Amino acid sequence: MWNKNDNNSDVIIGKRVLTSATIKCKGIVMSIDIAPTILKHLEIEQPSFIKGRPMYSTLTHVDNITYLQQNQDYFAAVYSARSLMQTSYVLMQILILKEV
Repeated sequence: MWNKNDNNSDVIIGKRVLTSATIKCKGIVMSIDIAPTILKHLEIEQPSFIKGRPMYSTLTHVDNITYLQQNQDYFAAVYSARSLMQTSYVLMQILILKEV
């Protein structure tokens, strides 16, 4: 994975976790970020129909396992709220489009 500020590959060890602009939260990435990450690594331009963002590694103040354990409650809250937020968003879009 990459540091956000360079294009050099580096090994993710110690105080690094994966991050993506899709989620903007250290330690969380989405499956739609896999293809853009591979394309970036292969130095191939990302087609417009691929919506994800490349993953990169970011520094944390503790080792990556400790970071993930410390943030487990936050990640669980995001996961549980996500379905409600997505459902609300889709319903709002349906209502807006129905009015048009």
